[in-house]
Amino acid sequence: MNDWRIEELKRLEKERDRNLAIHCEYVAAKFQRMIDRIKKEMEIENGKEN
Repeated sequence: MNDWRIEELKRLEKERDRNLAIHCEYVAAKFQRMIDRIKKEMEIENGKEN
């Protein structure tokens, strides 16, 4: 169930790193917020399962 989220995290992290490399801090921050939101959702889901 979280497989697509894990793949999405990997994609977003690559895009964030790419933007940091070309000095687009604002765009990289947008991707970091998306990463944080998905990680938080996964933590909440994991807490419900346990």
